[in-house]
Amino acid sequence: LWVTQYNSGSEEISALSRRYRPFHLIMKRRVLLSAAILVVCYISSVCPQASFLTNQTGSSRKIYRIERFNKVNWHAAFLHCQDHGERLATVESKEESDMIKEEIRRSNIRGDHFWISGTNFVMGQWLWFSTGRPLTYAEWKPGEPNNALGRENCIEVTEQDPDIFVWNDVPCSAVSYPICERFE
Repeated sequence: LWVTQYNSGSEEISALSRRYRPFHLIMKRRVLLSAAILVVCYISSVCPQASFLTNQTGSSRKIYRIERFNKVNWHAAFLHCQDHGERLATVESKEESDMIKEEIRRSNIRGDHFWISGTNFVMGQWLWFSTGRPLTYAEWKPGEPNNALGRENCIEVTEQDPDIFVWNDVPCSAVSYPICERFE
């Protein structure tokens, strides 16, 4: 409306409006989704579950949380963790991997898939998108990463067999449960 009332500079304002419109729509969708989740929680008493696991690293504790409410694509998982003041999990040691596996077992979600922040978006190098650091530890499934069809750019933790968890590169559009982390 403001653009149509003023002629001077309206092209610039219109271009700016078009540029930021997708952000506005994304935020509107997030608010609507959050409201829908609150209504479902209130009506059915089925609210998102989260589990916490701490790992002493130096002077802070790393806390992992598995979002068990719904499965989302990798990008939505990354944003979901950020929206909760966390980040999509990084796995930098066997100890951290074992803790995440134990948390998956405790979540009672079996035979499924879980997002961590590993990607190869940047020049084909695997790194933790949450930190920008390269992977120094990995538990790839045999034959992975294989970048099937040239579209597998994100890492999921998957239960290959009962109690055997491995990493797999998958398309970022696949849906899995997010594993978030934060430090205290």
